[in-house]
Order: sequence, then structure tokens, then C-alpha cells
Amino acid sequence: AKCDEFVSVHFPGLRTDGYAHHIRCLYTQTTLADEDFIVGKFPGDVDIVVACGFGGEGFKFGPAIGEFVTELLLEEAKPTVPAAVHRFRVARALSERS
Repeated sequence: AKCDEFVSVHFPGLRTDGYAHHIRCLYTQTTLADEDFIVGKFPGDVDIVVACGFGGEGFKFGPAIGEFVTELLLEEAKPTVPAAVHRFRVARALSERS
């Protein structure tokens, strides 16, 4: 009933009868078992920065990831979140795949 009301208010003209079910956008699994992002310099070529594996709701982390990638590109000596360098490193994704 609440969903029907929301749809009627925000999407007038859209039919609210006949749908089977509804769910919010689920956080989809990333490609790694730990479900963490993959962000970092590519091993073997420090001029390449990888940022991927964000799943269905990764957009909301955009500002933080953008700042992190900028710090990597500018080779900041002290990143804002030092633990992110290790946690999101690309090498773990490569080792899990081999």
C-alpha cells in the first residue's frame, strides 16, 4: 500500500496494479570474495590507476573514491585514509584470480 501511494504521488499516471513485488537497489557483489572495491595503482605500471568493483550502490562512494584516486595520481605522501591504500589494492584482485 505504501509503495502504491508513493508511486501515485511521485509518478502520476503510472499504474500501480499488477506488479509482482518490489525491492530497493541491492548492493550487488563485486568480483572479489571480500566484496571490497578495487582501487589503486596497477602493479607493473604506476601510471595506471584502477577504480572498479563498486557494485550496485557504488555511486554513493564517488566523492571519496575520487579523492583517493586523485591522491594516488598526485602521489600524496600521506593519503587522507592511509588504510585504503592496502585495503583496496589491485594486487589482491590479481592474486585471487590466479
